[in-house]
Amino acid sequence: MPLNQFRQDPISGKWVLFVTSRAPGHLGQKITSIYKPISECPFENIEKASGDKPLSVFSQGMKIDWTPDCAWSTAVVRNKFPGVSYGNCLPIDNSDFWPTADATGYHELVITNEHDKFIPDFSDEQMFELMTAYQERFVVIDNDACGDYVLIFHNHGPAAGASVYHNHSQILSLPFVPPGILTSIENNDRYFKEKGMSGFDVMLEKEITDGKRIIFENDSFVLFCPYTSRSPYEMRIYSKNRNSQFGSLGNDELTLLGQILRQSLKKMKMALNDPDYNFYIHPAPRHDNGQLISEHYRWHIEIVPRLSAIASVELGTNVFVNVVDPDEAAKNLKNV
Repeated sequence: MPLNQFRQDPISGKWVLFVTSRAPGHLGQKITSIYKPISECPFENIEKASGDKPLSVFSQGMKIDWTPDCAWSTAVVRNKFPGVSYGNCLPIDNSDFWPTADATGYHELVITNEHDKFIPDFSDEQMFELMTAYQERFVVIDNDACGDYVLIFHNHGPAAGASVYHNHSQILSLPFVPPGILTSIENNDRYFKEKGMSGFDVMLEKEITDGKRIIFENDSFVLFCPYTSRSPYEMRIYSKNRNSQFGSLGNDELTLLGQILRQSLKKMKMALNDPDYNFYIHPAPRHDNGQLISEHYRWHIEIVPRLSAIASVELGTNVFVNVVDPDEAAKNLKNV
């Protein structure tokens, strides 16, 4: 039976309208390509990719010293065309009607070496190396005064905003915590005050107990399609350890995180014919003194295949329209 229902995420506060009877005509297909051969790839020469030597270089899971002829497999470089620029973070200027802030912060690229190999086809060792690179730079930036909020994200394909074919992720810091994250923290803290439980913990317990939307899990992490999925086949990864922070994960957890992230992307590639997608890591924000803004917030990864466009309803009302029942999405992904 088609699902026709409004659902609200009590943590983010966002509403989703499910209209699954519209699905066949509202799941788009990729119509463009950003493929370039190795000879035209801007990431083949890693120093030219940023105009400077890399910030970090890895080979076979180990950090190594950079030399122009080293056998690197993952490198972190400054973005040659950054959204924010390095510099001293000044306080937000609230003196006018419109608060303003200098666009200072970090904007880096995490580039893997193989031109035609993407994350769904990585080995365990490659995934561990990628997670290690993410974590190392996250810790450095998170401890900087300009790193009030650090977002690690990956755009795959033109519909997801990627402009370069070669596999790469990005790390971007903001000199403030985004309003959407603050809203989630405030709503969750309010829920904890009223119920004595974290909304994140309740949500995760309900998903695991229900089980219909669970796709995969291992000893440390669980992958599922949320009950309030904002877009078709949206997935999320949560740690089973509520006290674990992304910056403090040990090697065993980084290995398991890499495995479940690759599993999610590989299932999505097979079930949905290699769609364009975004994924991003939402960390637990901290105050300048290092303390968490909220001890009840749960860091997580969101994975969003770009199967439908953001249209007038979403832009005009901030209510998301999803044409796929998350129960069915999880079933299809799990069965791959």
